Amino acid sequence: MSIPFFRNWSYLKVQHLSNYLIKKVYPKGEILYDKGDDSDTFYIIKKGQVDIQAYVEMQHINRWPTGSKQWKILEINKKYIVTIGSLKRGSYFGETTMIEQMPRMYRAICVVDTICLTINKDEFFENFSVKDLETLQEKTYVHMPKEKDLQKKLIQEMDERNSTEKAIYDSMEVDFNYPDGRESLLDNKTKKLRSWIFDLKKRIKDNSTEMKKRVVSQNKKSISIDSIVMLNSFCSDIKKTKVK
Repeated sequence: MSIPFFRNWSYLKVQHLSNYLIKKVYPKGEILYDKGDDSDTFYIIKKGQVDIQAYVEMQHINRWPTGSKQWKILEINKKYIVTIGSLKRGSYFGETTMIEQMPRMYRAICVVDTICLTINKDEFFENFSVKDLETLQEKTYVHMPKEKDLQKKLIQEMDERNSTEKAIYDSMEVDFNYPDGRESLLDNKTKKLRSWIFDLKKRIKDNSTEMKKRVVSQNKKSISIDSIVMLNSFCSDIKKTKVK
């Protein structure tokens, strides 16, 4: 296994490090560490794949009138999982928060059965010089995005998925809510596409299920407010949008 970072190391230095490396086997789905865990291990992937994931909080707000002078507001706060890096053979991870003496900021999970070479925190600092640590961080495989960038990425994924589904359904003239409606009016030649449409619906359903699995927590808050207050809030939102 060739790892670019160690190419400039001497044979003796590599041999010395190998004396401290421990081979560990992880099954698919195992979480190596989660956000908030102690940063106590450096990992090198020998075989398999590990995804580095971040938690992103999103707020969804629904408003509707409940009378001539009352509105109801439902705030739903969801926490999603977003993959920010997929690492394979020869990649390393877990060094940044350990070097900066911080708790883990993300989650690392095995996508398939994976084998890693690991070294604990104390032995890590014994084997890597200050210059080595700087180079490790410069050539890191996982870059830490900002919270706003993660939210933007998640929104983009949702929008792209929704627009793609709608475009496909519209092009096939299939009623999303009543798939047996307009679809039943298609001529015999077009009906040969039924199996394709069926597979399409299944993929869309699977995608929706996958997105739901990415929600790790959800909180709801429902409040009622006066219509005048609601109108003022709405106008304020419009002004902010125009300013932007």
